[in-house]
Amino acid sequence: MDRVRTHQDAVERLEIVGKRFITILALLVLCLVLFSLWVGCDRVETPVGTSVEAELRALVMNWSVDEISGVPFVSAINGMPNTLVTSGQVQVPLGSVPRAQVTVQRLPSSPTLATSYATFFEPAVPQEVAVSVGPRRYRLEAMPLRYSQQSDALKAPAVFLYPPPIVSTRSNWIELGQAGTTVAVELTGFSLTDNRLSIPPAVRVASPVAGTAVPKSSELVVRIESTEAMSTVAAITPAVAQASRMNASFDTATIVPLVTNAHSLIKEFPRGVTSISFTPDELSKLPNGQMLLSVASADVRLANGGRVGLIGQSTVLIPIELRSDAVREGIGFSLVLTRAAYRSGDTLSGEFLIQNRSGTAQTFNFSTSCQLGIVLRQDEKPVVSQPKLCAQVLTSLAIAPSETKALPFQLPLQDLQTRAALPTGNYVLEAFLFNGHSPVLRQAVRID
Repeated sequence: MDRVRTHQDAVERLEIVGKRFITILALLVLCLVLFSLWVGCDRVETPVGTSVEAELRALVMNWSVDEISGVPFVSAINGMPNTLVTSGQVQVPLGSVPRAQVTVQRLPSSPTLATSYATFFEPAVPQEVAVSVGPRRYRLEAMPLRYSQQSDALKAPAVFLYPPPIVSTRSNWIELGQAGTTVAVELTGFSLTDNRLSIPPAVRVASPVAGTAVPKSSELVVRIESTEAMSTVAAITPAVAQASRMNASFDTATIVPLVTNAHSLIKEFPRGVTSISFTPDELSKLPNGQMLLSVASADVRLANGGRVGLIGQSTVLIPIELRSDAVREGIGFSLVLTRAAYRSGDTLSGEFLIQNRSGTAQTFNFSTSCQLGIVLRQDEKPVVSQPKLCAQVLTSLAIAPSETKALPFQLPLQDLQTRAALPTGNYVLEAFLFNGHSPVLRQAVRID
């Protein structure tokens, strides 16, 4: 009996110990679960802005289009303006001192070559500026300055360029791969809290292709293969006669007020999206003729508490042609000018295109020798027109199916009465077929 009772007591003690062990084990498991949840919640709730990537994404970049080159550039970061150095000019916004910056930009004509410029403002000016790509070091050359229309609020900046803007040739460029590249910025006599500069991969545009004729009556869809940059934009700007403006002497840099191109469109690609569209309403605000489609992407890093900006940019330029098209009863009409901006006294030239899109031959009959009418207006008032005289004879114009007829024209930009050169300003050119055979096509024209 005593043995049985002793055995029962032992079993009961074992059961109590087992229950306590299970309870302790359950408590340990519960603690481990709570700890893992706590760690996980802490990871999720960590402010995103503490990571480098999040800091970059938090930056707000403003883009503008350079009036001389037609290339988009980062004109401000978080509201503070940036300079632009192009064609021997330092362009600065009026009334404010912009942020010091170092920019490395891929050439629009080459995905593997780049140029660099840096601007700093007294008294914090480095003695020397260089950028390094791997083992290769590129020393920027300090440029002499002469002053033109300088803002009173702006101190003279120190400007550094690579390659130096020599008149003869630019044989050496910064060499990059087509993929994203990290560049190290080296400043002598000036400390940087962060000297890493990220240059996005070379921009690849899937459409449109170079030379595409774009009717204003339809959308222009711009597609890129991919983008890994913080910000990517597409801009359309007139291909103004740049040769005379680009051939200025490069022995000095001129400080001029920052002027963005008023005759341009610019749109940003949303993150992760590889196509954007320019609508017919937007395209109608641009002049017809030869245009530049620019696609630019950029990465930005701020150093020294935001007082220095490091900008890496990749850009590609694609020539396109904008046309004012209209279709009536299977006939397409287009007005194409060689350019949209002229100098006082120039001769405006272009073509009026007639395309037979129907399956049958078309014939236009005119009551005189005049078939094409051209009128240049300012504030809706005609200032120049053609033709001046029409012979009283019947004429006709026949167009076969799928044929395009081009009616070229030239219009001297001179007053009808005095023959004096027309004053500078904005004008509207109208072109049409006589006897009501076409709608009136219009295009904005500027005389500088």
